[in-house]
Amino acid sequence: MERIRQPAVAGLFYPDIPDTLRADIENYLADDSSDNTADPDQTRPAVRGLIAPHAGYVYSGAVAGTAYRRVCGAKYSRVLVIGPAHRYPVRGLALPECESVRTPLGTMRVDTDGVSVLKQSAGVADCAAAHALEHSLEVHFPFIQVCLGDVPIIPLLAGNCDPQTVADAINAIWNDETLLVASTDLSHFETYDDASDHDCETIESVRAGRWREIGPSDACGFVGVAAMLILARRRRYTITPIRYRNSGDAGGDARRVVGYAAFTVEA
Repeated sequence: MERIRQPAVAGLFYPDIPDTLRADIENYLADDSSDNTADPDQTRPAVRGLIAPHAGYVYSGAVAGTAYRRVCGAKYSRVLVIGPAHRYPVRGLALPECESVRTPLGTMRVDTDGVSVLKQSAGVADCAAAHALEHSLEVHFPFIQVCLGDVPIIPLLAGNCDPQTVADAINAIWNDETLLVASTDLSHFETYDDASDHDCETIESVRAGRWREIGPSDACGFVGVAAMLILARRRRYTITPIRYRNSGDAGGDARRVVGYAAFTVEA
């Protein structure tokens, strides 16, 4: 029997009604009010990776949409999504131990060939329990469905591990036909002004590829982001920040905000 990972945060982080979910995502994709890059048609063929947030859509959906609009309609053989494990202790990298994942928009295939390649690397193992309730990957799945259609995915959770080791593991997977998505939020629970200053420094470190300057207090998904930056530097890819806001901008408590940023990684 096929093993399917069921949605854990539909109806919480994003709508669980298909029509509402699709309409919300299409609105986020159309919102280019803070997109600092050129027309997406000019950069779409060269986009190799995205960095985008994973909070509830009401807070971070517009930022995620700015990232995903850069790849809408593009053709990839698979999408590798790497994010942090919030709810289950993970040492190394965890795969979901399933053949597909389900969202309110339908079922997505897991790229079993890519999974087999990853399992050849040290520190990569199956752990369905780590994926069962995790939101850091799940919130990206509907965006991928709307933007890229029926493309296979590889969901990968990073726990306590060295970014260099993670970079080595995903190096063979991240080719010209694979979109790499690093899932992360930025600072957590600082005041609006402090978070803006803190996140500005983090965004500049990411843009410049200075991965050693980024830690867990700067970005909860720093391991995946750092691994992406390591590989991007080796390949001479360009990292471009395209949008920033925090939860205070979306009506949250300005005394305790979470930061969100979107980046493209281009060849």
